[in-house]
Amino acid sequence: MPEIKSFTFSSEGTMRELPCDVSVLAADVTNPEEGKKAVKARGIWDTGASGSAITAEIANALGLKPVSMVDVHTAGGVKPSNVYIVDLLLPNDIMITNVEVTEADMTTQGVLIGMDVITLGDFALTNLGGKTRFTFSIPSTRVIDFVQEGQEFKRRAAMGQHGGQKNKAKRKTEKQNKKAGRKKR
Repeated sequence: MPEIKSFTFSSEGTMRELPCDVSVLAADVTNPEEGKKAVKARGIWDTGASGSAITAEIANALGLKPVSMVDVHTAGGVKPSNVYIVDLLLPNDIMITNVEVTEADMTTQGVLIGMDVITLGDFALTNLGGKTRFTFSIPSTRVIDFVQEGQEFKRRAAMGQHGGQKNKAKRKTEKQNKKAGRKKR
């Protein structure tokens, strides 16, 4: 059974982006040298990005060599970009190996974590009480279904806090007995 690794981030308010610290390393498949260095960067989790990306500065600091090129579609048009293979070290020692990342111009972060990484595990985001919490676990361990949870919550509420049709029937009988007792007086 594979080891399950997870992390959770919480904020005191609503977050407009989902940041975390991440270290980028040259992948063994493209750089088998021992004693590899890591570049620490700010990562942003982006469910709207199909793939992950790094800045040219990170690629240069690690001495990465492109494995291919792709056309990246941006607001400014289509631009050819380098593709590298890296390892990503996420919080709580979660290592994602051999990730193909595209070189991208990013001003607020060094790493964009896209759906290629997010879909390797379970990812959830909540905003209870105006406080954002996001959590990630790898490998995937369960189905998260808010519709099903809401239906189960409604079902339990209809059965009463102490649960079960038996308790509901008992409370109904007690209520009827109470009414009957009042009528006898």
